[in-house]
Amino acid sequence: MFAAGSRIHDGRYTRGVRRRSKPGKDRPARDLRHARCFRPGGAAFETLEDRLLLSTSDLTQEIDNLLTSGNVSVPVNLGDVSLGSFLTAKNVTASFQDISQQGANWSGTVTLSADTASVILGSEFDGEIKGNAQNAHGLIGSYALNNQPLGDGAYSLGVTELDVTVPNVLTGTATGVTLGYAPGAPAGQQIAQVASLSATLTALDNATATLNNLDVFDNGFKLADASITADSLSIGSMLAITSPTVSFSGVDYTVGSPFEGTIGLSSKSVTLFPNKPTTASVWDFSGTYDVANEALSLKAGSTTIDFGSDVTVTADGLNFNLSNGGQSVSVSVDSATADIPKLDVSGSLTGLAITNDGFSVASATFTDNTTVAIGSVLTFT
Repeated sequence: MFAAGSRIHDGRYTRGVRRRSKPGKDRPARDLRHARCFRPGGAAFETLEDRLLLSTSDLTQEIDNLLTSGNVSVPVNLGDVSLGSFLTAKNVTASFQDISQQGANWSGTVTLSADTASVILGSEFDGEIKGNAQNAHGLIGSYALNNQPLGDGAYSLGVTELDVTVPNVLTGTATGVTLGYAPGAPAGQQIAQVASLSATLTALDNATATLNNLDVFDNGFKLADASITADSLSIGSMLAITSPTVSFSGVDYTVGSPFEGTIGLSSKSVTLFPNKPTTASVWDFSGTYDVANEALSLKAGSTTIDFGSDVTVTADGLNFNLSNGGQSVSVSVDSATADIPKLDVSGSLTGLAITNDGFSVASATFTDNTTVAIGSVLTFT
């Protein structure tokens, strides 16, 4: 026999009674208007409508309904449910232990498991929860009441694997994360701290690094200000950056507010054209990625280009201009000089251009005021 108000759906027993939300606990629909989605066959992320949580039963309400109906003697499959405004879980099973009631207060533990789950925070955070070879359940934990009114308990949910996507900034994977949530608490409560996230920094040409202290809230997330060493990376075919230092400053997002923060990049070992016959070392290299504008800017103090023993070109004040998703790079310089030992001359260069294809110079003015066309002397491809 099934309890009154229950229903059979797709072969599963689920509860059909829904309790009205307590006053003050209804959550407004989130303003989700700027999510990014990768269009198959496209070249980049584009702005689309934000993802909304699927319309599913509220987990806390379903638990309360089962408690008040007395249907707690056997495990119950709740199907797909939501928790707060941030999580949906699939194929959730609940079982009850040590349930007791004293007046309006309840005590006991509800053990929960789910095959998979999703944490969606506006347009800037997508966390997919899943199992692995050792544990088929992506989410396992409990909801505990300690002499409390219905709906005022606390969740503690262990995550088997969490795959995070912050569009155009990073992707990453973490294990051993615990989600904690109190339905009766105000919005803005911290639900998890990811102590170690193995990340790919899509903002920095897919550099890889381990990030520490990603704080996740029920309405946003924050990366702790820190500096880390990332694996070596390349930007297009022009720049090879060895052991860069990556810094995070003010990377913070709250649903309904702009995504803010900067990601810094620096390295003491940067090479121009690493796979070309002629290469050049770069000094005082740094960069900044503005998460709000999704813009990466790079600059360097100077570079010295040696064309064998024939010509040495020194350029100061380099600014790197990126296009085509960072695959095309050009460099503008504040000033440049050249030394030609075989001619025993040196002087300033005009129109030094550095692109993916190499170097070119329009003209050079040397100390004897002679103007020499470099095109016949220098070629580089």
